[in-house]
Amino acid sequence: CEALQDRTDLHSGPKSDAGEEDDDVKKRCAPLCSAAMKHVIKSFLSGSKSSIGEDAQVVSVKFLESLCSFSAKATPKPILKICIPAVLACVEEGLSGPTKSKSPVLVACCACLQTAIEQLGRGVMERLNDIAPPLLQMASSRESKGKKGPAADDAKDLVKARALQVLQALVKNVGAFLSPFLKDILQLLTTQLLPWETPMLEDLGRDLVACVPARLLLPAVQSAVVAAEQDLSSAAGGESELAACLVRMQRLASLKAWIFAQATPDFVSSGLEVSANALLRLLSAGPKAAVQFLQSGGEVDDLTSKLLKPEQSGKIVGSIAAVNWPERCSVGTVFQMHALSAEAFTQFALRLDLEQIRPCMRQLLDWARDGQAVALAKQGSKKGASEDGSATDTDVACRFLAVLSVMRALASAAPGISEELLLPLSIKDLSSSLTAARRYAMKLAVHHRSAGRKRRKGLAAGGGAAPP
Repeated sequence: CEALQDRTDLHSGPKSDAGEEDDDVKKRCAPLCSAAMKHVIKSFLSGSKSSIGEDAQVVSVKFLESLCSFSAKATPKPILKICIPAVLACVEEGLSGPTKSKSPVLVACCACLQTAIEQLGRGVMERLNDIAPPLLQMASSRESKGKKGPAADDAKDLVKARALQVLQALVKNVGAFLSPFLKDILQLLTTQLLPWETPMLEDLGRDLVACVPARLLLPAVQSAVVAAEQDLSSAAGGESELAACLVRMQRLASLKAWIFAQATPDFVSSGLEVSANALLRLLSAGPKAAVQFLQSGGEVDDLTSKLLKPEQSGKIVGSIAAVNWPERCSVGTVFQMHALSAEAFTQFALRLDLEQIRPCMRQLLDWARDGQAVALAKQGSKKGASEDGSATDTDVACRFLAVLSVMRALASAAPGISEELLLPLSIKDLSSSLTAARRYAMKLAVHHRSAGRKRRKGLAAGGGAAPP
């Protein structure tokens, strides 16, 4: 290939005509390139490979990659008809056996496919249905040793990282035609939780939003939200499982925020009701996770340290630029879920007029009230609140925390909206929630005072020194 490139450079015309001359020379080299591909494939990449060394296969695939780089733009047909099918056959064989033994070949195949995709652009459409499934299979492996980065001695990590890069190239070049694969891509983006892959998944998600038309991507994301909500509802209730479900919903919320941030008002208005319902599903994820934690045997006192994690709230910034997955979508917490859902709601609302936002806010407040006249009305009364901090109280409290996150994000992005819309709709709810918070704080103080007295009496009875 280096010799072919040298020949091309030698026969290229003046600089002004170099592009045309270069393509012409490469077209004249097409028969030679095709013959070289066929020979290499027949000799090293077809039939039984048990007698062919791994190094020979890797070198052969790298040679095919060089031919792709040299001739794909000028003569794409041999790449599509000869090279890509042969490389995909190697991938299929590699995936059918132990990944560790075939990882160098799979990594080389990924590099070749990436070069072919980048050189062919939309011309690779002909092979899209053949390329996408094995890429998704390689990128979706959940077994890994690497925590902060792909482990050099772990074959699956190396193959997975390379497959993610190829998938990103595919999204950039043929994103508008990926509808059949959006469900699987979104599943990949939201369920892979290793720290080293999170930045790569964020980049892939941003490219997905940039390269796939919103009219195709938004319905797919909203369907993914429904599926994620169902999985959360059926989760066993363990801390790790609930946190993983929250991370999935957090990433879907950030995708919706990115989509709405780039959308036109007409586009958002056209699907207003469906989008509003999907946003409400995202906002309900936090309360559902908290309730399931308690219903599965979790203690109220552990809820803060396990799922609420107030220390995470200090990192929350009401800005679309601050949606950073390693910081905000790698640990599942109720506060982060609220903040990201609120950001998505804000980007959605900013593209509507006040009369369109008003019914959405009413729907949100009705959801937070959960059948009460105002939010937390029962919890603020003397007889209404439960004595044991029940799941019901936790649910309604988390719902109103979600509403407060939305109001804070909206007021930050559009300060004038507070006086015109938010306060008139929610002033009674704010008052009742403050009453409920005050009542709970007083009950908590009494509980701690009583517990302190018992502890001091116990120490005194045992001859120990009482705390001051």
